[in-house]
Amino acid sequence: MKKYLIPIVLLYIILIAITFYFDPQISILTYKTHNEILTTMFKYIGLVFTSAGILLLGTLFLLKKRTLIPYFWIGYLITGLFHVLCKFVLNRARPFVSLSLSKIPEISYSFDAWNSAFPSWHTAAMFFVVPFTFKLKSKLKYVWIFLALLMSFSRMYFGFHYLSDVLAGILVGLFFGCLALLVYQKRQKGL
Repeated sequence: MKKYLIPIVLLYIILIAITFYFDPQISILTYKTHNEILTTMFKYIGLVFTSAGILLLGTLFLLKKRTLIPYFWIGYLITGLFHVLCKFVLNRARPFVSLSLSKIPEISYSFDAWNSAFPSWHTAAMFFVVPFTFKLKSKLKYVWIFLALLMSFSRMYFGFHYLSDVLAGILVGLFFGCLALLVYQKRQKGL
């Protein structure tokens, strides 16, 4: 599997680059799927899976293996810092701004004044937790992945992110989650 990892990651990065070209069309198509049921569902998912909510739920996963918690928290923080750096350097306008998409009345769009689109933080945070759920062999790992995918789609649905922002968020989250686990495993072998 390790010999396939680099080609898979490279293909994934190429996919992200390709989606940059199609992002506006995909965003408009996604935005046209608006309906009351999806809006309500995604609104509540967004209320539960805030940055603090994701950190809390991820920590709850780790209560059986408490030695992982510091690596989880530090990795989560580093993921957040990397995310802020990317947003600051790249400064990509959000779809609802660049495509002049109408805003959903119950949703706050005020963060755009200080926060750009690439990559998607909520997606990165949700997928950061995924390697930890696999490490613990949690029965909820597929539920978490499903919720992470729903959260990711909701970011596109509300016009907060393009598809490439979400795909990059998945890659960033998985990378830093795996890196945190790798550091943990190396430290455990060294003890």
